[in-house]
Amino acid sequence: MKRQLRILAERLTGTRIFRHLPVGIDEYVDVKSRFPRHDFVCLLDVGANTGQSALQMRRHFPRAEIHSLEPIAATFAELQRNTRALGIRVHHLALGAANGEIEVRLPADGKHSDLNTLVVGKPETGGVKYKSEVVGVRTLASFCLEAGISRIDFLKIDTEGFDLEVLKGAGSWLGEQRIPLVLVEVSMNPTNTFHAAFDEVKRFMEERSYYLFGLYEQTHEWKANKPLLRRANVLFVSGRMAGL
Repeated sequence: MKRQLRILAERLTGTRIFRHLPVGIDEYVDVKSRFPRHDFVCLLDVGANTGQSALQMRRHFPRAEIHSLEPIAATFAELQRNTRALGIRVHHLALGAANGEIEVRLPADGKHSDLNTLVVGKPETGGVKYKSEVVGVRTLASFCLEAGISRIDFLKIDTEGFDLEVLKGAGSWLGEQRIPLVLVEVSMNPTNTFHAAFDEVKRFMEERSYYLFGLYEQTHEWKANKPLLRRANVLFVSGRMAGL
């Protein structure tokens, strides 16, 4: 009877009804399901924007320590407002391959924060006019030392093309597989040069014994309206976590 009601509801609404989410929809659901005994103590949200991922992390891991990093001043202020009541530690900072400062490009109208990029020389997108802002940069290794972070259970990176530079600054955190799960936004085809190339990130991670766990938020090519996969969030798991 329940099955018949479900089929009827699906036909009437044109949607599928699942008892449990299929794998590949929500990365946090998937890792909690696959690693139920792992205690997620500390999560890093690099390229936090206004806190979208931080809010999702807090919902799934209510007792975890969460650090959100956002380099753009105006966006960081909004991040602070959105996460103030959730016990999330926010940092006005970018991560990269070396400590220092970098000039970041951002839309002059204050909109389209998803187009903010630390990558120098990227072409302007969709006729959007840009301005620049100088931001502080730390390597992940030095940031953790300064912030007193001794453990990372989940690292999420979404820095609009700067993701590989963040990974390069991780040092022994990746070299010794001290971060079991790493989520990175990547380009899935050569026509998308805005994001870090999947092949390069995959090669970098596999050299450190990290392997593909899943693909999330798959987005097709919107600029040219072509049936090509433009970008995706790729989740890597360490060989140690995977039991290899």
